[in-house]
Amino acid sequence: MIKLTTILTKNEDIAWRKIDDDAILIDIDEEEVTHFNEVGAQIWIALDGETSVTGILEQIQCFFDVEEEKAKKDVFAFLYNLLHREMVKIKQD
Repeated sequence: MIKLTTILTKNEDIAWRKIDDDAILIDIDEEEVTHFNEVGAQIWIALDGETSVTGILEQIQCFFDVEEEKAKKDVFAFLYNLLHREMVKIKQD
């Protein structure tokens, strides 16, 4: 379960690159390419193994001028999707 104090790390088997404001991820094992828009790219970059979900939420709110509840709903949905797809793992809660 992901909480505000959760710290997540990227799956090291996924190559990625930021292109303009977007991010392109390549999962070689799954032979899958994923494209993240500007918001998704910002979340992906913030998954540095040190920043908690709270920190990610603060970044998203600051960069995109979005209300707290909307940011929280969207960020948690995005993170759960990444976790389900095994693109990230929980480092600590």
